[in-house]
Amino acid sequence: MKRELETNQEYSNRLNKTGWPNSYYGDYPNWYVFLGRSRDSDILEESNFQCALELLGGENEDTGVVIERAGHFAVGWVEHIAIDSTNADKVAIAENILDRLENYPVLDEEDYCRREMEQMEEEFESNYKYELAEYKDENEDIPESVIIKARKLMYEYQGYSEGIAWDKIKEKLDEEDVK
Repeated sequence: MKRELETNQEYSNRLNKTGWPNSYYGDYPNWYVFLGRSRDSDILEESNFQCALELLGGENEDTGVVIERAGHFAVGWVEHIAIDSTNADKVAIAENILDRLENYPVLDEEDYCRREMEQMEEEFESNYKYELAEYKDENEDIPESVIIKARKLMYEYQGYSEGIAWDKIKEKLDEEDVK
């Protein structure tokens, strides 16, 4: 499927037709608008943005790939990858990436899963920090074995930390006498 990319100026003009302001179209008005992200992007958007940037060879104005950045007091920051419309190689890579995303929403499973796991671990530590305190050893550290077992139970029960009752995990830890 051949995709047609828009330049920054075309993108801005189209948004203006649908009621968006037409006051900014970046420092690269004739470059193509590619993938974007914002302050509120989820793990998938972050992963796809970074992986696409890698596939394009990274940010380098000389090779025709830059990140356009903008900020606003209400929405925070937004970024999109801009591609030089005269660089046929980079345009072809971008079109290929968009075609891939059309068929499947994840560019790189390994990167996405790693980011997902990191987020789960951060949520786990933050959500259960106080509950795990009763399993501290004599040095006032929570034994790694307890953290590992509690995480494993969390994954078994639901796959991520939201909504898992601590009582369910604590019961299983006590049953198995994990220390």
